[in-house]
Amino acid sequence: MINGEYGNTLRISAEEDISGNTNSIELRSPSPYVSSRVLTAADGVVLGVTTKTVGGILFTANEYVEYPILQGDINIAGNWNVCLFSLTPGGENKILTNLTFPVGSC
Repeated sequence: MINGEYGNTLRISAEEDISGNTNSIELRSPSPYVSSRVLTAADGVVLGVTTKTVGGILFTANEYVEYPILQGDINIAGNWNVCLFSLTPGGENKILTNLTFPVGSC
């Protein structure tokens, strides 16, 4: 991914069924001067409901979320971090995935 790039879909696997949960992701910039952003369904985070393979990685239905990267979301080169949070109907807030991905400069 390149700094300023948008239009791609970010997929985050939970590796467990999260279909009954309220799911959100947190995007963390590599810059200490840029606040992290928590994104929810209102921002476009959706449950992946079909099984698919993307780039050789299997995403199982109901076990991942998708987020369409919008203009301005990824605006600094460096190592970004994304966390997947899943709130169960019983009130348990799980951190299911915490991963880092590189963003290059233009």
